[in-house]
Amino acid sequence: MGRKRGPRVKHGLLRGGLGRLGWVTALGSLAFACFVRADIASIVAALAFPVSVWCALGLRADDASGEVSDHYVDEESFDWKEMLSGNLVHPVRRSSNWMIGIGVLALAIALCRWHFGWGALV
Repeated sequence: MGRKRGPRVKHGLLRGGLGRLGWVTALGSLAFACFVRADIASIVAALAFPVSVWCALGLRADDASGEVSDHYVDEESFDWKEMLSGNLVHPVRRSSNWMIGIGVLALAIALCRWHFGWGALV
């Protein structure tokens, strides 16, 4: 019997590509952090951050088992100095790291807005 593929929850983690839903929570919390009242934005960011981490862990598990790729090659980050020095190794990035980073940024912005009484950022 082969491995089960497709969207599912396995060992408490979102598997089969469901971890990509973390982008919705991370970017949504960032939008809330910038455009919504600070107290509501803080609550939303505090609730969305663990969900983004949970989704990122699912993506990591998918990548480790060869189901869904979590990493990508950022070829646009090369500059001419790297090329001249012979550094032709492609820097590998992870979507899960970006999800967590955006979640942390959203939480920091929302909490700073709430703590310091800042208005919306637009």
